[in-house]
Amino acid sequence: ECWAARLRSCLLHSDPDLLAVCKPAGLACQGGSGVAHSVDSVMAAAFAHLPGPASHHLRLVHRLDRQTTGALLLARGPDAAAWLAAAFRESSGGSGGSGRGDSSSGASIQKQYWAVVALPEGGGAHRLPAAGAISLPVPGGRGGAAAAQPALTRYRVLHRGGGLAWLELAPATGRKHQLRLHCAQGLGAAILGDGRYG
Repeated sequence: ECWAARLRSCLLHSDPDLLAVCKPAGLACQGGSGVAHSVDSVMAAAFAHLPGPASHHLRLVHRLDRQTTGALLLARGPDAAAWLAAAFRESSGGSGGSGRGDSSSGASIQKQYWAVVALPEGGGAHRLPAAGAISLPVPGGRGGAAAAQPALTRYRVLHRGGGLAWLELAPATGRKHQLRLHCAQGLGAAILGDGRYG
């Protein structure tokens, strides 16, 4: 109930088709090995009080890493899930229709993230261009480096100082750990708190 109440308090938007919540850091989106609670497991209880489509019809249409906080969309039924999933596929360069009910409506999702990164010592603040793109393959699944998939992230420095930089990140592809890997390996500036690539 604790995670359900916390997720309920993070509701940003509600309409007949979707909910937008600010997913708290520490809550996984989906269950799995070693995951006691997830958005998927608590969302029905969290939003049972809302009018409209029954909360047990809520569906995840995208994910955020467990330690990431940010806007997460939940579809309120299978039709909304289908058009939102298509819009996310379109934004990641996938195939399929991009609109609600038809492929000509032009609905798309633009993913934008903020991250604070630690600049490398010895002039890192001056070596990091104000904006750019990182094109670096991201390992895919169990195949490791052999299964690396192309990935592209555009970035812009919003502010820098004290050995840190605040970045706006816009992934053109949607690979697992893409932003974390691109910051750490592509820019040489790991996201603060990233225990894997930092």
